[in-house]
Amino acid sequence: MDFLVDELWQDPPASARHQVHNAIRDLRAALAGSAGAGLITVDVGYRLDVPAGAVDAHRFTDGVRAARAARREGRDAEAMRLLQAAVDLWRGDAFDGIDCPSVTAAAAGLDEQRLSAVEELMELRLAAGETGSLVAELSALTARYPLRDALRGSLMLALYRGGRQADALAVYGEGRRLLADELGLEPGPRLRRLQAEILADAPRVQHPG
Repeated sequence: MDFLVDELWQDPPASARHQVHNAIRDLRAALAGSAGAGLITVDVGYRLDVPAGAVDAHRFTDGVRAARAARREGRDAEAMRLLQAAVDLWRGDAFDGIDCPSVTAAAAGLDEQRLSAVEELMELRLAAGETGSLVAELSALTARYPLRDALRGSLMLALYRGGRQADALAVYGEGRRLLADELGLEPGPRLRRLQAEILADAPRVQHPG
């Protein structure tokens, strides 16, 4: 109870415990029609019992784990399918609209996992031969997350393989300026190597795989 009160209020009102009890009552009512789910009172507070398959965050992390296992074993098509299914579970940011320190920290962790999964998915789709169809998607992602080198690199590769070398190099230059202005840093070694390979029309960047 003390933890819940501290999480919900910086300066708890006198009615804080009563409000928590009311919230627990409302949660139990909301969960009453959910098969296998329930809010249980235990010695130290409350425990939410819910089947793992009913929690989309668990389904997401399980899907990503299975996709990475498939990728390690060379089953890229299956890995791509599993990653796509995991990413498709998302509807906006995790726990959007909830202002609570513990929830905010958990949301940041889940959002980072989602971005990593999206980056891996883009790499797999590029390796499978997609190019022009990815440009719009990657452009939107790079605009939203401009400091993610992996997304910028995938966009550069998609543009280059679509016959747009100058645009690919412009994307690199934009990222380099942004990093210098925002953080005083240079792009990472992977992105710098990709830029050099695009300039040189290196065989590795010309074809998927």
